[in-house]
Amino acid sequence: MKNQLSRSNLLIFLSSFSFCIGQNFSLEFQNGSHVAMDDQSIEQIVGTSWSTRKTISAWIIPTGQSLNSSAGWNGQQVYGQNQMGFGFGNTHGISRGIINNEDKIWVYNWDGTDDRIGIDYEVDELMHVALVHNGGILYAYKNGVLVDQINSNSTADGGYIRIGGGTENGNAFNGFIDEIRVWNTARSGNEILNHMYMQLSGDEVGLAGYWNFNEGQGEVAYDITENQNHGEIVGANYSTETYSPCNNDEIVLWNYCFSVENTVELILPSQEIIGDIPSNIGELTNLTTIILSNNQLTGSIPSEIGNLVDLHTLDLSGNQLTGSIPNEISELSQLSDLNLYYNRLSGELPEFFQYMINLNHIDLSGNQFTGSLENAIIQNADSLAYLNISFNQLTGEIPHTIGELHELKYLFLNNNSISGPLPTELFQLNKLKYLWLSSNEIEGSIPPEIIGLSNLQQLFINDNFMGGILPEELCNLSVNWDGQVDIGLTNFSISNNSFCPPYPNCIENQLGNQDISNCSEIVSIYEGPIIKSFSMHNPFPNPFNPIVSLSFEMYDSEIIDIMIYDILGRPVKKLLNKLQQPGYQRIYWDGTDESGLPVSSGTYVYSIRIGNHIQNKKIVLLK
Repeated sequence: MKNQLSRSNLLIFLSSFSFCIGQNFSLEFQNGSHVAMDDQSIEQIVGTSWSTRKTISAWIIPTGQSLNSSAGWNGQQVYGQNQMGFGFGNTHGISRGIINNEDKIWVYNWDGTDDRIGIDYEVDELMHVALVHNGGILYAYKNGVLVDQINSNSTADGGYIRIGGGTENGNAFNGFIDEIRVWNTARSGNEILNHMYMQLSGDEVGLAGYWNFNEGQGEVAYDITENQNHGEIVGANYSTETYSPCNNDEIVLWNYCFSVENTVELILPSQEIIGDIPSNIGELTNLTTIILSNNQLTGSIPSEIGNLVDLHTLDLSGNQLTGSIPNEISELSQLSDLNLYYNRLSGELPEFFQYMINLNHIDLSGNQFTGSLENAIIQNADSLAYLNISFNQLTGEIPHTIGELHELKYLFLNNNSISGPLPTELFQLNKLKYLWLSSNEIEGSIPPEIIGLSNLQQLFINDNFMGGILPEELCNLSVNWDGQVDIGLTNFSISNNSFCPPYPNCIENQLGNQDISNCSEIVSIYEGPIIKSFSMHNPFPNPFNPIVSLSFEMYDSEIIDIMIYDILGRPVKKLLNKLQQPGYQRIYWDGTDESGLPVSSGTYVYSIRIGNHIQNKKIVLLK
């Protein structure tokens, strides 16, 4: 990798790029050719008195020495002297830039001091030059990097603008000029650097004049801002001659040249990169790592990333990317770390996630994904340890296939619209350390099976619709009930639900707000020790509509209670309460309550109680 121009935090220009930005046109000036801006002055273009803050910039390629020792941009008629390469001037004090026989762009301050800044250049060198006047100081930038500064009290008060050459003394510029921009603000170094490769729309705040020379024909150079200070092209010709800062076996990304064969890592986090991810990134087929986090990337993820079949890490987090995840990512069979969090991505989670068995770390949080969680559950996953899909717009229930993620240690599903009860399979994840389910629409209770999460250290299930009676098994988890994740944040929260007393001793001080208004209706339906005097058979059909068959077998004569509860433990209907003789038995439930009224669809509990012994089976009513 080599840096041909300046730093990495720049926008892309293509590997076979024309000198002009975005289109294949620039203007070539020779022997006095120029562009006259409709007899407009800087003052008129800016629309104000020009004050003390302004910026002028352009791309240039000098192709030879200027005539008569100076080159012109801004032919302000001031005693025939002000043929500026780049600059600001008035009739009393002039700050100007010229290209002369000393192989420098000289920025003069003609306020009596004759101070000047020299910017080195070579013939045929592609370079970006910007001058910024701010608070009496004139700053000169080359390729987005500050070269020098001098004091300057100059303010413009008239004279017309001319690009490429003056009208007197034979002063003229030989070479190419493109992307001329005039701002009524003092641009910072970062602003210059981050926008120099970007083709602007013309309506940017502070942009007073913008000539990109993309017409390709005709005799008018159009100002694409609303000021419309168009210029007449005199003698200058459009050119499509191309320049590349890279060798033939390299491509340019964000102002760097990357070897197609030898580049295995692209690591540019927090570099203020602006714009799209270019499609030619797919040419770096030996890449194993891409980290472009915390920049200002926009647009969609290019499908060409699917060409990078050796990629192990893809981190595009902390940008402004939009659109869906391209299907071509499914080609990245070696991908282990996928970080797309805090973007503006949308659409449903792609189905191919299920089959990317080498994924170890997935973070899609802070986007706008919709649909269900089903596609995020990797089949035959032997390595997935981290799954974060929080702060999205996901709906539906947590799928039963969650139990297939045997290596999962971190699960963050908070701040979505996930509903339904917690699946039993969730509690089979005995390596799980962090479980964040807060701010959803989850219903039902926390069952005693939570003891299966033997390594759990954090549990956040606050701000849901859960209820019922909390099991004492909570206190047997590995959670440090008195520990803190951060200031004011504990390792556990169940607040803003409807959990009912009695509460386990370990969490009595961490209950938060609980709605107990319906707790009088709730009974414990947790299973007691299994006894040998009866057995339950699986309900059929399940799910059901309109009737479910509930069968069981008695081995002794016992008084038996059979109840239907909702998922919170609220009684729905008593089906049986009497002495039952030994043998196979069958009863039916038609989806009605004690009053004979139909109940809503959802998950219910078919419960058999003999003394203190309870056994349950879940049944699902469809509508």
